[in-house]
Amino acid sequence: MCLFRSALRLRICRCLPYDVLMPQLGMAQDSAVIVSWLKAPGDAVVADDPLIEVETDKATMEIPAGRDGFLTQIRAAVGVEVPVGDVIAIISESADDVVTMPAAGEAQ
Repeated sequence: MCLFRSALRLRICRCLPYDVLMPQLGMAQDSAVIVSWLKAPGDAVVADDPLIEVETDKATMEIPAGRDGFLTQIRAAVGVEVPVGDVIAIISESADDVVTMPAAGEAQ
C-alpha cells in the first residue's frame, strides 16, 4: 500500500465515532423499518459487513456498517420506522465505548 493511501486510511480512522445513518434506498423513500440488527453492541464490524436489515415499502435489504470499528450504540429498535438521514447507530474505535439502549418503558 502506498504511503498516501496509508495516511488517508489513518485519517479516516480518526473520524470515529462514526454515525450510521438510515440511508435513502429509493427515490421516493422517506423512511424504513428496522427488521433486525445483525450485530450487537460491542461487536467488531468491518465497513462492508452487513449491520442491519431494513424494510421499505418495496424491499428488505441489508445495510453495511460503512466503517471499520466497534458497534457501540444502537439508537433505533427493531420494528421502529426511522426517517431517512436519522442516526441509527454509532461505530467507535473501541468496544469500551458501548452504550446500551434502555428497555421499553425504562426511564432514561
